[in-house]
Order: sequence, then structure tokens, then C-alpha cells
Amino acid sequence: AGNTSGTVAADFVVDTVNPTVELSGFSAANKDRVAPVIRTSDENYADWQLKLTRNGEECEISTDPENGSFAFTVPGSGKTISGRWESLDSGKTVRFLFDDFPHEEAFDGAYELTASAADQSGRKTSETGKFTVNRFGSVFTVTDYEEIHRKHIPQPRDIEIVERNVNLHAEGSEIIVVADKGSATVQLTENDYRVSEAVPLADRSGYEYTYTIKAENFSQDLDYKITISTTDAAGNANVSTSRGAELDFTVDTHVPEFTCDDLFDRAEYRDSEKQFRLNVTEPLRSIRVTTSDNEVLLDQEDDGVLGLSDTSFSFAVPASNSSRMITVEMKDLAGNVMKREFENLLVTENMALYMLHKTWVRNAGAGGLAGIAGIGAFLGIRKAKKKKNEF
Repeated sequence: AGNTSGTVAADFVVDTVNPTVELSGFSAANKDRVAPVIRTSDENYADWQLKLTRNGEECEISTDPENGSFAFTVPGSGKTISGRWESLDSGKTVRFLFDDFPHEEAFDGAYELTASAADQSGRKTSETGKFTVNRFGSVFTVTDYEEIHRKHIPQPRDIEIVERNVNLHAEGSEIIVVADKGSATVQLTENDYRVSEAVPLADRSGYEYTYTIKAENFSQDLDYKITISTTDAAGNANVSTSRGAELDFTVDTHVPEFTCDDLFDRAEYRDSEKQFRLNVTEPLRSIRVTTSDNEVLLDQEDDGVLGLSDTSFSFAVPASNSSRMITVEMKDLAGNVMKREFENLLVTENMALYMLHKTWVRNAGAGGLAGIAGIGAFLGIRKAKKKKNEF
């Protein structure tokens, strides 16, 4: 027909390359200067993110874009690790320069530094560096720290703690391993734990020792705490609980229990609704109460360290025309699960149903039902005769 369309132009960029992130400026163990350097780059640079943890705890970051500066606050001390960033190559590169970590004991510890960069196509690259600052002696780390510290564990397990230092142990010095077991403190013997020989770090910046405290030391359901004390060649007295490895945990091998005076098999209540209260013997991760017809009467859970704050829980069973099974499920902080079922529980306002459900009726069986039927028939005859006499 000779019609001509308009013309539309669109600009776009194809980006198949991930950003690059490089970390430097520190060794595996550090006694002198510690000043990490991070270099991030991409042709289409969009954003960056830094994260720093000390002894497993995240350091809060604050930034000042006007000055191009940042600071990490060390948990528990209020002291900061500072630095700055600069944009290079017309915005295609951002470099981060940490100031030397302050030479104070509060800054000794096990660090994990993560830097991330993202480009405008959504591609992202992250790199993580792990190192220790050892200006005042050893730093201890707990293997599987996040799974153990301040946690309830369902069975005894070996506990592994690594000691890292720029110096070896002092020749002839004593290693002391102490376990707090509930209210008792016990010094462990060489039969209770193993300690490795000193192993040079990969970059030769120091040494590390690995301690394995055997699971047999945690055979009881108790609260535990492990403390390791050593002396290094520089004369530093190193105590694990104050040098990065504060470790508290609880062994709990038993399922949770509860008490409830009026919840039992074949119970009956003549009411429009029956309230029940469960008193639990320990903190819970979750609790759920359901009926046999899939009605949820109670459902609570908390994934926090302390779990649910209550140890007493209430729920109501509404009236119905038939008995039901009530199921109570509980999980404690160690993951132990208890499931208990209560059969033939009746809550009703119907007097006839209530009486039929009473223990003496159930015990009477078919004879009891026949008796009730006979009584009903007798009452029906009397009523009919009375009505006839009225005429």
C-alpha cells in the first residue's frame, strides 16, 4: 500500500565478563603492619560491598561518601578500623585502602574480609580473605563455631580448636585444657584430648596447632565451656576464651516433655470450648498442636538462639459432634522431637453425646447401649400414654 514505518534506534551493551576483585596487604598471621588493599574493577562498574568479621562477629561498617572513607567498629570494644576508597580509570576501578590496624590488643583476633563488586548487567564477584592479627600472642578459632557456640547439640561430638601464632610455643611450656561441666571445673589430661605438632602456615607467616577435645568429655546433658591456656616463645600467656575462642554449648540428648492435668486419652468435656495449658520442661524451637481433622490449634516457632521465650502454652479445643485425636509436637533447641497423640477427646455441648462418651457408657459396651435404647423406648411409651390420657 506504500505505507512507510517510522524508525526506532536503541542502544544497549552486551556484558559477559564478571567483575574482578583482588585482596592483598596481609598474611595468614600478622605481627606488624596489617593494612588490607582491595582492588575491584569492571568495564561497566555499578556497586561494591565490604564485610569484615572478627572472631565470627560482624563488624558494623559506616561510610562517608563525601570523603570517600569507611570505618568498621569492632564488636564489644567500640574501637574502629578505618580506611578510604578511590575511583580510578574513569570509574571502571574502585580501590580500597585500609589504614594499619591499631596496635592494641582489642584488635588481635581472627578476621574474615569479604569484598564484592557488581556491574550494570547484574554480574557479581566476591572474594574472601582470612587472616589473624597476633601482635599480643595467639589467636584461637573454633571449627564449626556457628554450629556449636551458644547452641544445644543433640549428641556429644569432638570439639576442634585451632591456635595460630607468629611464634611457636615456648620450649617446655605446659598446655592446660580445662572443661567446665555444669557447675564443676575439670582439668583434662592428655587422654581426654589430642594436640598436633606445630604446622607452618602456607605463606610461612606463622604456625598453628590443632586441639581435638574428645566427645567422651561431653557424655552428660550439661552446659559446657572449654578453655585452653598456652605460653608462646615471646612470653605471651594465651587463654583461648579471651583470644577469640569463647565457646559455650549445651549437650541435650533427651526429647522435650510437658505436663497438662486435663489432657489425656478418652477425656470428655461438656462445654462450648475447652482450654488446655501445656507446661514445658525446657526452651523450645517450635510447638504445634493439631486435630485429626487438620485444624491447627497452636503453631509457634523461633529460630533464634534462645528459641521460644515461653515455657507455658495455651490452646483451645472447640466443641464438635464427635471425638477427635489431638496431636502435640515439640522440638527443642537441640532438634530433639517429641510427638504425642491423645485419642478420642470430646468437647461438646450435647448432653447425649457427652453421656455416651462417659467412661461408664463405654465400659458397658453393647449392653449399655441396649439399656439406653430401652430406657428411651420406655420414656417414649410413658409419654405416649400420658398424651392419650389427656384426651
